[in-house]
Amino acid sequence: MQVQIGGVKVREYNPPVSAAGPADDDIKVSGGSAPNCFVESDLFASTSFNMPMKEMYAGGIEETSWPVTPYTVKLVNHTGSTVWCRLDVDGEQTNNKGHSDFGGIIRAAGSMTIEGFDVSDGTREFLFSLPRFAQSEDDRLDKGRYQDVGIIKATFWSATFVREEQRASQAVGDFQSANKKDAHAVTKGKSLMSTTQAGRHIGAARAAHPYEMKKCAVWDVGEKLAEIRISYKMDHILEGMGIKLDKKPKKKL
Repeated sequence: MQVQIGGVKVREYNPPVSAAGPADDDIKVSGGSAPNCFVESDLFASTSFNMPMKEMYAGGIEETSWPVTPYTVKLVNHTGSTVWCRLDVDGEQTNNKGHSDFGGIIRAAGSMTIEGFDVSDGTREFLFSLPRFAQSEDDRLDKGRYQDVGIIKATFWSATFVREEQRASQAVGDFQSANKKDAHAVTKGKSLMSTTQAGRHIGAARAAHPYEMKKCAVWDVGEKLAEIRISYKMDHILEGMGIKLDKKPKKKL
C-alpha cells in the first residue's frame, strides 16, 4: 500500500525504536496494533489548496477556509492470484461494500488506486485536513473509532470467482470526519492532529440511481492474507516522536 500526493508516493518512516515516552503513546493510539509505518500529512504540499468552509456552531455560521491536501491510496497485489481488498480511513470503510468488480477486487500482480470515498452519488476525494468544528454537542464520532483516527488500513483476502450476475453497486455512505472535540479526545489534549475530510466530487456515480442493476463478476472472499496500517501525522508530531523528516519546500497558501 502506498499513500500518494500528486501521484507521487509519500515518504514512509519506520516507527521509533524507543518503547517509552511520547512515541509509545502515539503508537498505542492505533488500537493496540502498531502501524507498519508513518507518513506526513503535509498540508502545504504542491497540490494543497485553501478550501472554503461553512462551519456551523452554537452561535451561528462562520465562513472560513483552511489548507487541505488531496491524496490517494495505491493498493498492490503481490500474490499470484486474485484478492479482495478493503480500505479503511479513520475507522470507516471507503470502497464499495460488495465482493464484486464494483468493490476492491485486484487481479494477480495487479494494482488499483483509490482516490476517495465511494458514496452514493460518486466519489469524494480524500483530503488531509485539520479537524472541523463540532456542529452541536451531539456531533461526535463513535468512541470505537477513536483508536483509528489518523490510520489508513488495507486488509487483503483471497478471492475466488463464483459467477457473473446483475447486481447493484453498494456505496459506503457519507463519511463523518473527526471534529476538534474528537481530536482533543484522541490526543488527550496534548497536540494538534490532522484528519481526513471527504472533499470534492471527482467521480460520477456508477449507476443512475442506487438500485440500478449492472452485470459484474461476483467473488467468494476467503482467507485473510494481510493487513497494513499506515499512520499519518503532522510534521511537528512526527519530529516530536524522534523521526527525522525529509525537508522540502512548503507551499504558501
